[in-house]
Amino acid sequence: MMEFFTCPCACKGKVILDGNDQGENKNENDDLLVKQCGRGLHQIALECVDGKQCLDSPRVVMIKKTNPINPLEVPFQCGS
Repeated sequence: MMEFFTCPCACKGKVILDGNDQGENKNENDDLLVKQCGRGLHQIALECVDGKQCLDSPRVVMIKKTNPINPLEVPFQCGS
C-alpha cells in the first residue's frame, strides 16, 4: 500500500528517502510536492539546494494511514 508525505522547509531542497533521491521538496512555484513511499518506518533527509544544512535532518518517521490529499508532514528547519 502506498503512503504519502511532504517535506516543508523555508528553503528548497532535495528529499532523500532511505538513502534514495526523491527529487526536490517544492516545484518552481515553491508549492510543496507530495512524495510516495511504502507504509512503515523511514529515514527522511532534506539537503538544501542553496548549501544550507537542515538542523533536524535526517529524521526517522513512521508513515501510515496517509493519502495524496492528506500526506504526512515531515517538517525541516534550515540552519546556516
